[in-house]
Amino acid sequence: MYNLIQHLPGVIYEFTIAPDGSKSFTFISENCSAILGIDASAAREKYEMLEAIIFEADRESFYESLCTSFHQRTEWNWEGRIIKENTIRWIETRSNYEEREGSIIRKGIVLDITERKIREQESELRYQSLVEQLPIGVGVHMGGRLVFANRYACTMMAASPSDLIGKSIIELVHPRYREKVVERMARVVRGESLPMVEEKFIRLDGEVIDVEVGAIPFTYNGLPASQIIVRDITDRKKAEAEKTKNETLFSQLFNSVPMGV
Repeated sequence: MYNLIQHLPGVIYEFTIAPDGSKSFTFISENCSAILGIDASAAREKYEMLEAIIFEADRESFYESLCTSFHQRTEWNWEGRIIKENTIRWIETRSNYEEREGSIIRKGIVLDITERKIREQESELRYQSLVEQLPIGVGVHMGGRLVFANRYACTMMAASPSDLIGKSIIELVHPRYREKVVERMARVVRGESLPMVEEKFIRLDGEVIDVEVGAIPFTYNGLPASQIIVRDITDRKKAEAEKTKNETLFSQLFNSVPMGV
């Protein structure tokens, strides 16, 4: 069993929080050195060594996820970057939650997911390169805020990418349609793909435009998101209105002619 554990493509560990609040690795597999760049015996003596290698920009999410899991007494799952031998690597760590004689026991595994992250990033770059050339608005939002908008979407909304990224989707929707859009966004989060429907958007310069919008569940940078497809139909709606107006005028003129036709 010992040899099997040491040859797994991940670090197996047991982490204990004692009743007095002290923390320690009660077990951590020897391949810790190969995967994380930390000697297993040193990690058992000083658990903070593992926290010290976490990439600085990812530490906040690391501690937030730990606290959430601790207070909710749930399984812990976190992805982030570490510094291993002066290089950045991606890891994923998972552990259960168990209470035993006043102590909290977490048994889990740490996986190196660097290659997977590289493939995801390459896929994102190909995606962005493709959609930048499309003659239709494409956006991606997470939690209701835009994280990506292609060139056509920016032009359509009279904005630059920096103007749109981070902006709430609802802010761009005409007030008359916001309730409907919130309901559709919730459906996409549940996994539904939504057909194109007509709505109105408000451009950053204040102009109201007619659009057709569709949405699908999406994965962006490895995280759940929603992709929206937007077609500007303002000119078409104006042409339809003008046609209807002309037909109405013609009908009125036709009916008022003082002779049988």
